[in-house]
Amino acid sequence: MHYDGKLKLSNAPLLLDFSPIGPFHFTAGIIGNNNKIDVTGTPSTGGSGTFTGKLKLGNTAAPYLGIGWGNVAGAGANFYADLGVMFMGSPKATLSADCGGLSASQCAAVQSQAAAEQSNLEDQLKRFKAFPVLSIGFTIGF
Repeated sequence: MHYDGKLKLSNAPLLLDFSPIGPFHFTAGIIGNNNKIDVTGTPSTGGSGTFTGKLKLGNTAAPYLGIGWGNVAGAGANFYADLGVMFMGSPKATLSADCGGLSASQCAAVQSQAAAEQSNLEDQLKRFKAFPVLSIGFTIGF
């Protein structure tokens, strides 16, 4: 199966920093996760029909842990950098078959292949439960 995909990232973080030593900090929180990938697939065996679907990247509220350097609050110009991980959970796949112009038996075969491919995609994506996050920023406080 060959897929073309379009990644759509949409996150809303709610994070709290703990700074035990100067600008070094630990970060924890929740990230509102609405990340997804729209996919279109064609059979690699040269068969007819196409598959369309979405890969939803895990939980809608994903826990986050990170470490970083710098301050996001305070007077003056501030630089910060964080490196962490968002724990998304297992991605979910939904695929449907487009049978345009196919006979009923051919369409049934394509729909069966779409269901099998959906299960296969979810099995392959099980290991992607965590997503690395790098944040770099600049703030100006008054």
